[in-house]
Amino acid sequence: MKLLVRPRPFINESLESYMLRLSQENFFEYYQQLSRAIKDWLQLHDHEAAGAFPEELSRLNVYHAAQSSSRRIRALKLVESLTDNEKLPLLHLAVMHSSEKFCSRYSSVFYAGSHVPRALVRQKGIPVCPDCLTEANYIRQEWHWMPYEACINHGKQMLHECPKCEEKLNYTHSECLHTCRCGFDLRNADTEPADEWQLIASRLVVGEPSPSNHPLLDIRSVSLRLACLLWYQLYAYKTLDASNQVPTLTIERAIEYFTHWPEVFTQELEQQAALSGEKLVCDYNKTSFRDVFGNIVGISRLLLKAYPESDFVLTPLENFLARLVDQNPQSRVPNVADLLISMPEAAILLGTSYEQAYRLYEEGYLKCAVKFKSHEKLVNGIGVFYLREIMELRQSRIPVEASSYNNYLPAW
Repeated sequence: MKLLVRPRPFINESLESYMLRLSQENFFEYYQQLSRAIKDWLQLHDHEAAGAFPEELSRLNVYHAAQSSSRRIRALKLVESLTDNEKLPLLHLAVMHSSEKFCSRYSSVFYAGSHVPRALVRQKGIPVCPDCLTEANYIRQEWHWMPYEACINHGKQMLHECPKCEEKLNYTHSECLHTCRCGFDLRNADTEPADEWQLIASRLVVGEPSPSNHPLLDIRSVSLRLACLLWYQLYAYKTLDASNQVPTLTIERAIEYFTHWPEVFTQELEQQAALSGEKLVCDYNKTSFRDVFGNIVGISRLLLKAYPESDFVLTPLENFLARLVDQNPQSRVPNVADLLISMPEAAILLGTSYEQAYRLYEEGYLKCAVKFKSHEKLVNGIGVFYLREIMELRQSRIPVEASSYNNYLPAW
């Protein structure tokens, strides 16, 4: 099997868009005709790879593979060799799985050097910009990311529904780049001028310089910009929506919230501290930090890997907690600085790994505030260390250059 025509890919084209153009330019009436032909060819050359190659365009990308992503990559490598000339750029356009975790536990995908939270990847519909389609008939990968609500090139809102039949647009289901299922040419659609927050949200995704002075646009890493949007959803609403995604309304509110960063965040923390006494069932020294402030520490480690600006949220939180401890010195009567911190929270506040934090506990640098029974072990979600001791130890840290974590103890 050989594909006679190899269209030139656009630099920001999605894999699904390129494969759709590939099938059209090689005179396949439907994409599934091409995918079935590829699957039959793979059966002859590598039956394991054939099993990992889906027929549906919507399931093609690598990150959709649940357990066989390596075989999906192998299948795409084989497909790349189906032209006599230069290889197809399939893996270059693909969106991959990522081992990066956002806000301590939320999964991500990887594309063009950036990690994107899975909660910000569009699942049901993919909007288009009619003006962009008029200029070049292909789907841009950034249109797949939820914050991209406005075209930054034309200053107009993205088109989510067909103006004629009002069906939600999704080219991976309709297999049409510039037309709706009903036949309407989307290039003829009119869209409204974009709001300021929509343009800011879209620029967060693209990473281009912007005339706006919004604090999120000062962050150079696209991954961290998107992490902040996920953080706000978890901070304001505690969880994702029913589809495990960040709603568009949350993105709009996040853009407004971070306009006043970090003052608005610090004020809210101070209010929670002032009202902490109303939430107490036991004394402060027997109350978990999470019972008063929620999981604010856990979600504030935006990314596991170290970036120059990775403490965008964590630093204001640490500054607040340091002031809280200074303003509430130890006394006979427990106060808010005596709240109990769990082991994972201690590792985050100390800026070190979980293993290093556990060593600090084992070697006596961290004193446990809870008495355990014989053979009883630490449980991750239970507060066991005093907040004041964690923050005091934090101030005594030994920074190690070019390291993701702070070192408190030698390796051996």
